[in-house]
Amino acid sequence: MPSYEHGQLVKKIAQLDTVPSDDQERAHWIKADAHLDLLRDDQAEEIIVYAKTAIPGSTFIHTVVVPESDLRSGDIDGLFHWSGSPFTSSRASYCWGMGCDEVRIDRSTPSFGAKSLQNCRQLLFGRHSWFATPQIPDRQQAYFEISQEYAHVTEIHPVPEGNDYCRIDELGGREYVVSLTVKDTQIGISLVTFKRDRLEQYLAATSSHLVQMFKFFLWDRQDSIHSIKRPDTPEDVIRTPELCFTQWVDGTKAGFTRGFHILSTARSKKELFAVIKGDLDPERDGRYVDFIASDWRNKRVINISTDPGATTNYFATEGNSLPFEMSPAFFRPEVLQKYKADTDKYTIADRQIRCRGAWELRSFDVNEAGQVAAYICYLRDLPYREQLYWKSCNERPKEGISERALRTDFEGEFVEPDDPLLQIKKIMDGWRGGVAWWSPRDAAAAMRVVTPRTDSRDEWSREFANLAKLVIEGFEVEFVREHLDDSSNNQRSLELIEQALARHAGKERVERLEGLREVQAIRSYVFAHSMCELGRQLALDALQQHQTYTAHFEHVCRKVLGELEQIQQCFGGP
Repeated sequence: MPSYEHGQLVKKIAQLDTVPSDDQERAHWIKADAHLDLLRDDQAEEIIVYAKTAIPGSTFIHTVVVPESDLRSGDIDGLFHWSGSPFTSSRASYCWGMGCDEVRIDRSTPSFGAKSLQNCRQLLFGRHSWFATPQIPDRQQAYFEISQEYAHVTEIHPVPEGNDYCRIDELGGREYVVSLTVKDTQIGISLVTFKRDRLEQYLAATSSHLVQMFKFFLWDRQDSIHSIKRPDTPEDVIRTPELCFTQWVDGTKAGFTRGFHILSTARSKKELFAVIKGDLDPERDGRYVDFIASDWRNKRVINISTDPGATTNYFATEGNSLPFEMSPAFFRPEVLQKYKADTDKYTIADRQIRCRGAWELRSFDVNEAGQVAAYICYLRDLPYREQLYWKSCNERPKEGISERALRTDFEGEFVEPDDPLLQIKKIMDGWRGGVAWWSPRDAAAAMRVVTPRTDSRDEWSREFANLAKLVIEGFEVEFVREHLDDSSNNQRSLELIEQALARHAGKERVERLEGLREVQAIRSYVFAHSMCELGRQLALDALQQHQTYTAHFEHVCRKVLGELEQIQQCFGGP
């Protein structure tokens, strides 16, 4: 799925190449004014690097990178004689002859018939493959490769579900840097576009310009091409500082426009270099966020900015009364919901949140009042828009930071967290690949389950479903049946394990695994069937007995922890 802007360009080119029904409009259309305006659009977010159409009108555009020095001193008029496409040249090929019997590798750059392009660099290489696909089993397949140099410096990678190339932006989302449409089957368009801001950075770093070579042959294909006559008079030559082309027209039948367009960067090299080096963050642009925080140095609750100049540290306190950068800000527990909802993008560890390839909140904790607490110095490291999200959940402290945070962050002690879920995860990690009665069904299951922190029944039931996926789905039923010497026993995993535990303990009476059974019940009757009567009763009982979903979840986890230890002893674990 290419970028939205790329999709709009596909539609626009299709419109431009469609023959107008009105004769007067057709006479204007064949002069390609709208096509040339498309090239002149210096506000477009994406630049056309390659375009070819096979609909009534005919558009062709191919773009290369050319050193500034070649355009200053080269034969600019020679660019009128360009030829070729991404498919007529390759990055490397075998060559021989010229009085030499040895075979060599030719890595020379094609000049595309113009002296000024002899040192150009291609951003795009077209290739053909005869390997069949389910969609087109017998036709030769065209595809594109991106310049490896460009792919590396922009840190882009092909997306698994399409032809496009993306990088991870500062918020962990996809940034489409190169978008491709390879022969759209409905309207016959091949289009490759590059995101302008990334391409401008590359041009600045290589001291280069872009040269778009283009031709537009516009005619109504209901007429015979043999009826079109090229004028005997010389072609008109139109020149502007960036756009040069020749053109001929045959009345209202057809028009042929061919030339080149030189693109420079819209921003200065100084600004582009600052962006590349990280000195200029276009997302933040000098903006900071104020958080309600506990200024424990001055024993007050105030708004503290993430501006580095608004806080200090223990070693720079002389002559100022600034709050410490380790001042904690407090947030409603809903702040974590965003990260729990997208486990592919975010990872919540014990006291950290990571966004894939983008940012990290190095430390947070939950206090006795259920508030999430994070220090100003770590909030400062978040992208500006992420800070705004946290600000939306910011509130005055109801309690101080947790005992664990106080001891680890300020007293320098190592504190083993009293967290039953973490201990369950440690057991599962120990079982992974090391026991016969359990094997993981989902490698990322341990990362998905997190203690619920809000009063949301959906969050509570979802975490029990994640816990069930982590623990219960991994039990190997066949192993337990063999352990019981009862291969015909068709009972489910928990019932079989209960029988095995009773036999191991020498008891005739089978005792229920209350913790694991409750996990499974909440998954089945609350998460999967949220409106059933039993599900509503389970949720009501949890709140009546434990006041909060958090307390209930931790209570059940403690029971599960004890049962896992029993199972390990029964089957002889590591």
